[in-house]
Amino acid sequence: MHVPVEERPKGFNHSLQTSADGLGWSAGTPTSGPPGDDYCSFFYNPFRRVWVFSIKQHGPRGRARYYAENTDFVAGADWSRAVYWTNTDRFDDPEPAGRYPGAGEAPQLYNLGAVAYESLMLGMHYVLRGPTNEVCAREKIPKLTDLELGFSRDGFHWQRPDRQGFITGTRREGDWDRGYLHSTAGICLVLGEKLVFPYTAYSGIAPNGSRGMYTGGSIGIALLRRDGFASMDAKDRPGTLTTRPVVFDGTQVFVNAATASGSLRVEILDENGAVIAPFSAENCQPVSADKTLIPVTWRGNESVAALRGKAVRFRFHLTRGSLFAFWVSPDAAGASRGYLAAGGPGYAGVIDTVGVAALPPAQR
Repeated sequence: MHVPVEERPKGFNHSLQTSADGLGWSAGTPTSGPPGDDYCSFFYNPFRRVWVFSIKQHGPRGRARYYAENTDFVAGADWSRAVYWTNTDRFDDPEPAGRYPGAGEAPQLYNLGAVAYESLMLGMHYVLRGPTNEVCAREKIPKLTDLELGFSRDGFHWQRPDRQGFITGTRREGDWDRGYLHSTAGICLVLGEKLVFPYTAYSGIAPNGSRGMYTGGSIGIALLRRDGFASMDAKDRPGTLTTRPVVFDGTQVFVNAATASGSLRVEILDENGAVIAPFSAENCQPVSADKTLIPVTWRGNESVAALRGKAVRFRFHLTRGSLFAFWVSPDAAGASRGYLAAGGPGYAGVIDTVGVAALPPAQR
């Protein structure tokens, strides 16, 4: 959907600045085109090599996002070709009626920021469930924004399979994280076998007891298993998962799995579904561990180098456990060669080139 410029509501003046050291900044380059509202943001999409500008404006469902992109950050100040991007929808639940005056109104999209994680873009959607600014100001309570994750292959089209809220406010008076949650530009970082999500939240109550919509701000963190966004699970009854055809250039298969009380075996098939010897399930050394980086080997043959460049399928046989991720690394260290969001200790940058060396000794 494209909303003509003349029909878009007026917003604020914005400018882009750059710095080589974080201390001295260039003169601002004013944005042109439709003005953005008060919560615009940007991120870099390395898969398409563009800077993306997430512009807050109003759309059919209230607060929404417009999209502009440019390969050059400063040139990206031209927002004249920005297009309507995304908003909340009928799958986003409103705040239950009765919780505060005016509850039950349709949610709005307060912000959308993103970062590259492994082989996709991880997007943090700020879903505003209410109340209106007028109600918050009158009642002296924080707005209620929940943080929900989305996933994208191109950085424009998003899938949000879970609308329950990834990080949510408690709604309880006196709690530091009662409401008005905000993520960071980097979304998360990798710390050993965990993903760390810093965020801010508001209680609505300052240390001196005064109350207000933007009062009582604090910083917290949420932790998640690395790659722990979703898993394929099996209980006592064994389960199998077969991938679509994939092509790789690595030599060593690794999995992120929780199978300490069960087992996982992997086999490799050709495009027609026939097992490629010697990479059969029967020949696979069973994986019975709970770690984020586990090598998969087959008796007499640990390397899959002979299959590089060929279209193959992986079939996983799982009992009593969870499979979170798999990849083929160029060496025994298990580097995924994927993106690391905001990076983390032990890594030289935002791409995993070291694998197990980044883990604390106790986690290796």
